[in-house]
Amino acid sequence: LVVASSPGMFIGPAALVLARLRRVPFVWDIRDVTWTYARERATTRLARVATAALERMMWAVARRADLLVAANAGIARQLAAHGDIRVLTVENAIDSDLLPLLDPSPATAPGRPIVTYAGLIGRAQALGVLCDVAALVPEADFHVAGDGPERAAIAASAERRRIANLTFHGYLRPDVLAGLYHRSSILFAQLHRSELHTATALPSKLHEYMAAGRPLVYAGDGFAAETIATIGSGVTVEPNDAASIAAAVRELLASPEAARRAGLAGRRYVEEQPSRREAMAPLVAAVERLSPRRAR
Repeated sequence: LVVASSPGMFIGPAALVLARLRRVPFVWDIRDVTWTYARERATTRLARVATAALERMMWAVARRADLLVAANAGIARQLAAHGDIRVLTVENAIDSDLLPLLDPSPATAPGRPIVTYAGLIGRAQALGVLCDVAALVPEADFHVAGDGPERAAIAASAERRRIANLTFHGYLRPDVLAGLYHRSSILFAQLHRSELHTATALPSKLHEYMAAGRPLVYAGDGFAAETIATIGSGVTVEPNDAASIAAAVRELLASPEAARRAGLAGRRYVEEQPSRREAMAPLVAAVERLSPRRAR
């Protein structure tokens, strides 16, 4: 049995070749349909031709998998739309050991409110907008935990503009990050608009945010925004719109009871979901059916 997990898109084709050479089943866990994203970002004719060919190849690999595993219902719909493909949805979940660490019972400390982002700092997150948001909301402190290819440029921009209420921490250990969540009034996430993100994106950090029991401001649309609205765990706004993000932050800061209810709604939702171990049980069963002896 060969099991591959993306978003690294070329892991899938390599794993398929290995599985066929060994004459064993191939299972592909797809966290993100990155080849579609590559095609959407193509701007030149050559890039469009190349990414279209890449997309055709990746869908051909997907159709040859014995089982595809989707991280959420949006990705599952995207996969199922491209042929007779067996798809198992295994939703993102919080490890049961992490829930106590993210216990939201510690009250937010008095003082200046804190708005926190935690996660990858890349192009899709477009966190440069936080420079503008921090400048528009000087009464709050904005914290960014994590790393990525865009961190240095955004931090340099904040320093050049002398935005004193925007702090970059780099990677934080889980216990330290949990402490930052507890000190935060609001947790922020963003994905810039794209066809792929609208249809499939539900960042795993949103589950962690909700487990921390703090209200969310999500700058994005589509599947993730619909999920947040259904749960009632925060406010959704247009991505890359600093004025709208700033207004949502101020709205929550001015309505502490509404913010508290949103935070509790998110925590309640996460507590009612299967743990990561429970969520993986259907995948384990499916793998055992494909290759009982090797799975054990």
